[in-house]
Amino acid sequence: MYHKYPPHSVLTISYVGYVTQEIPVDGRSVIDVTLKESREMLDEVVVVGYGTVKKRDLTGAVASVKSGDLTMTPVASATEALEGRVAGLDITRESGQAGSGTKILLRGNRSLTAGQDPLFVIDGIPGSIDNLNPNDIQSIDILKDASSTAIYGSAGANGVIMITTKQAEEGKVQVDLDTYFGWNGFAKYPKALSGDAWLDYLKEGYYATTGNQASDLTQLFNGYGYNADVIRPYVEQGKWIDWVDETLQTGTQQNYSVSIRGGNERFKGNFSLGYNRTEGIYRDDKSDLYTSRFGMDLKINKWLTAGMQGGLTFRDVDNRSTRLNRTFSYVPVGDVYDAEGNINIYPVDGLQDQVSLLADEREGVYKKNSKTFAFTANPYLDVTILPEMLTFRTILGTSVSSSRTGEFKSNDTFMMLTGSETAIRKASLDPTLSYNYTWENILNFRKSWNNTHNLGLTLITSWAYNQKEKHTAYNEGFLYDKFLWYSLSSGTNPSVSSSYTQTKRMSYAARVNYDYLGRYLFTASVRQDGVSQLYNHWDTFPAAALAWRISDEPFMESTRNWLNNLKLRVGYGVSGNPNVDAYVSRTEVTSNGLDNINFGSGPITSSVLSQAVGNVEMG
Repeated sequence: MYHKYPPHSVLTISYVGYVTQEIPVDGRSVIDVTLKESREMLDEVVVVGYGTVKKRDLTGAVASVKSGDLTMTPVASATEALEGRVAGLDITRESGQAGSGTKILLRGNRSLTAGQDPLFVIDGIPGSIDNLNPNDIQSIDILKDASSTAIYGSAGANGVIMITTKQAEEGKVQVDLDTYFGWNGFAKYPKALSGDAWLDYLKEGYYATTGNQASDLTQLFNGYGYNADVIRPYVEQGKWIDWVDETLQTGTQQNYSVSIRGGNERFKGNFSLGYNRTEGIYRDDKSDLYTSRFGMDLKINKWLTAGMQGGLTFRDVDNRSTRLNRTFSYVPVGDVYDAEGNINIYPVDGLQDQVSLLADEREGVYKKNSKTFAFTANPYLDVTILPEMLTFRTILGTSVSSSRTGEFKSNDTFMMLTGSETAIRKASLDPTLSYNYTWENILNFRKSWNNTHNLGLTLITSWAYNQKEKHTAYNEGFLYDKFLWYSLSSGTNPSVSSSYTQTKRMSYAARVNYDYLGRYLFTASVRQDGVSQLYNHWDTFPAAALAWRISDEPFMESTRNWLNNLKLRVGYGVSGNPNVDAYVSRTEVTSNGLDNINFGSGPITSSVLSQAVGNVEMG
């Protein structure tokens, strides 16, 4: 800076996201300044329902996780990256299989019978976090208490997770590339007894049962009902099997992500591509995930801006059946593979009741594959009615997803060979198609008086439509293994079923925020939801919260060198859970009364609607 300043001037330099610095001029004409990043300022603004608020002005329980924290952990799912980072948020994998989902529980169970999953809101529209690449996420804000979630009414009971994706910023074009490779291990699993430890275990059990020591291996094995002549040769040759090691493996995980974003004052855009491949801890268990995210903002004039955010996801998953529960009950001896490296169906020759736990891994024996495609597009308009005072946003959230799961079992699967299943060569196909639409209108008013009173008012309307079509086709008795599920008509015992689900919601909400001197904070909201799957369609969800920033009081002046934020808050709110079947509490269907109707081809299966209240739209 080449300027002449008065000798006793103090130069104050501030910029969003950096520490404010006050530098004495001391008569200098050239002053060099290095901006220092301020983590506190970067974390200052958090996303809440239908808006944002400074963290210092929060009246509810909200936790935040930023992009850097999410990408530190090499995982395919953003939910896994949240593990251990938010108090009260419990995350568990549904299974150890590749591509398996996660269960999320926020602050414990919220319902005895309904679903426990929180509501995910992505860039203002409800969506699925499973369709996001962690590298595309800018921040995640978790609304925990009822005073925060009540603004989402009938959907907020299990908590609300607000996700903000990375979007374009004005300035130079930025290109990001992220890649990693890692090993996918497994938790410590108890090993089954083997070798001398297994023999000692049998001897102790024999003595405890008979009161005598076994004189030799023949007596020992016969005492347990084993055929000693069959098992003893394998023991004497030391052919021990660790079925845990044979069943599990150390998988791999690789991830590639590239994004580009930038723009100017008039137009900004962003685009990203991602690929993740995960090989699970079971053999022949893998997942391929392809993601894409895109968006743009166009400033049409000084009061109107249009834009859109969207994404594409394709997931291809191969899963196999698992038999870990059998690893402790099997005799730990035998030949897992033959001389040519093929899996032996019976590891112990002559022991027909012990089928290899790897039986399903043989070529053409078992196959299960799932493919899922999801598309989202959320166009919006922002209107500035009064600059820095009154704004309006309308946003339409649209999503379409399609999935199918195919499963084939030959005559030589583990379940068939052990007699647990009897149907021969069976296959099934389960396609699903879902449509979801959400239209929201948000009017925001902000006003300050004399740096003392700050008032915010938000008015909201929200409409949602969800539709799901599901079909299942099954058959058995195929002539060839190669058919898989691609020729279901070739079987001898076909079965089909289908289902259709539709829900609608209409909502109206209002919220007021007020603070006095930045120390005394008040928030109140009310939302009215009309939800189609409930008999009492309409319900009201109020909320209110008070907060007092004690640390800003004059009498706390002496503590400010070590205490920067002390807040006392209290809140109340009501929220609901829509994860229930339509009219489940008011409709009863029985089969009494019409069982004897017969038109010559056998009795008719029928049902009687003994109680019904309201109606369900099917179109």
